[in-house]
Amino acid sequence: MHGLYMLPGGSIEEGEKEEKALIRELKEEIGDEDIKFEKQPFLKIERYNKYYYTRKFDRNVNKLTITKVYEGFLEKDEISKGIQNLTQEEKGKGFELEFVNISKIKYLIETNKTDNIKKDEFSKELLCILREFKYYKEKKEKSDKTK
Repeated sequence: MHGLYMLPGGSIEEGEKEEKALIRELKEEIGDEDIKFEKQPFLKIERYNKYYYTRKFDRNVNKLTITKVYEGFLEKDEISKGIQNLTQEEKGKGFELEFVNISKIKYLIETNKTDNIKKDEFSKELLCILREFKYYKEKKEKSDKTK
């Protein structure tokens, strides 16, 4: 969304398997489906929002969102920026894709000056994900050392 920092992701389409949705979304958003990722999410966030604004109905609705976060990596150093898929609507609204080192994300979120109404919601979730990812990596490294 315009003016927000977000991780690649999206929704599971009706009848679609979770793993296929993950691969499809990554291909749509970063132009690559050759991504290795853990089969189980390292984090699951369930959040009920009584006043979730939906563009589909152009109004607020009650909504339970479930966010699952997976660890993944590309086997190459760079993402093909020319392949990134933005819809015509996103391009028309001035959306841009920007890939940054994970160590810079917290600073970018905390200094973001956008007036996007979903800034607080997305920023809180992303900061939570960053904290949990740090904990997950530390735990995984300790586990790998004991093997």
